[in-house]
Amino acid sequence: MDGNLITTCRSDYAVIPIDTRLAVEFTFKPVFSYKLITRHTELVKLFALPNIYPQSSDLLHLFDEVADGLYNENGICLVTQRFKDKSLIIPESTKYIVINTEFIGFEEVVFNKSFEQIYGQSIYDGKVVKKVYISKETSIEQLVQIIDFIRKINGVVHHDLEYTYKEKDYDMYYTRLKSHEDVANAILGQVDIIIY
Repeated sequence: MDGNLITTCRSDYAVIPIDTRLAVEFTFKPVFSYKLITRHTELVKLFALPNIYPQSSDLLHLFDEVADGLYNENGICLVTQRFKDKSLIIPESTKYIVINTEFIGFEEVVFNKSFEQIYGQSIYDGKVVKKVYISKETSIEQLVQIIDFIRKINGVVHHDLEYTYKEKDYDMYYTRLKSHEDVANAILGQVDIIIY
């Protein structure tokens, strides 16, 4: 964010939104510090400075690069278009998975057992996911997010599931999926799910 001036109106605190999912939280006193946060927090609504939007390249400097195109910081795992590995392994400390690309180059995903939310695109291009690793401790909320992520990657359109997912009614999503075997098969039929 070189060259951008942050005006805080004498506040010791500021939040700069990055996009609809991420923000940077700055503390200026007693010492300067920053951390990446997800934008579902009330703090972003209260303190965000909406006229400053850093470039995505600026944002990447705030992350630790785990692999080429895969970044991790403060519980946020960011997958960019530069990620070309066959396997996507979500770091164990990840709470929020952000798929910040429409092109998928990986064929298998290892989900950690403690993620809380997957943020991504509404449609993807590229390879289909063939293998998914999930924890035996995976909750219904996590399982539904994984299934919907696979649905989007594999190009399966189902308006009832899309609406139910947007409403975050994960139990209803799972119930609808169980009652429509043809849809479940279209989403998961070609995917090996391995429980660890």
